Amino acid sequence: MLLAAMGLLTVTFGWLWLGWGYIAENEDLLDSLTVPPGVQRIWIGSHSYTKDDGGLMPPDGWGTRATYQAPSETSREDIVDFFLSELSPEWQSCVIEINVVEAATGKSTQMMGGASFTRGSSVVSIDTDNMLDEAPHTFDIFVDHERGFEPCAADAP
Repeated sequence: MLLAAMGLLTVTFGWLWLGWGYIAENEDLLDSLTVPPGVQRIWIGSHSYTKDDGGLMPPDGWGTRATYQAPSETSREDIVDFFLSELSPEWQSCVIEINVVEAATGKSTQMMGGASFTRGSSVVSIDTDNMLDEAPHTFDIFVDHERGFEPCAADAP
């Protein structure tokens, strides 16, 4: 009886506080995405978030981020265009622009930084900021099957 109670407590703790079920659903969403040819996943991790200071309450949700290695000839535009064509029209999308400042000249340029997609309560965000550098040629995909924010809003994180 004590062992059964301890087992139930462990599963409950893992499900609520460690987010096992939530993270599994995020990973299912991530695994459902087609990635461009030659791209390989090199890392995956999840983190909890709360919408306010909840004290000892379980987290409000979990975000899952994966890093992918792209072939050196693949541009950030190639990655974003691929996902825009793969996920549309089923997913609503917006392109995220970033401001890049050249160190030598101080010249500021707006560049495509990625894209975000929503469908129902799910969000998929593609972040190509790391593709500015020569190596490693990586980009990130963030997913949350129960998003707590609107990624295309002006004040999005």
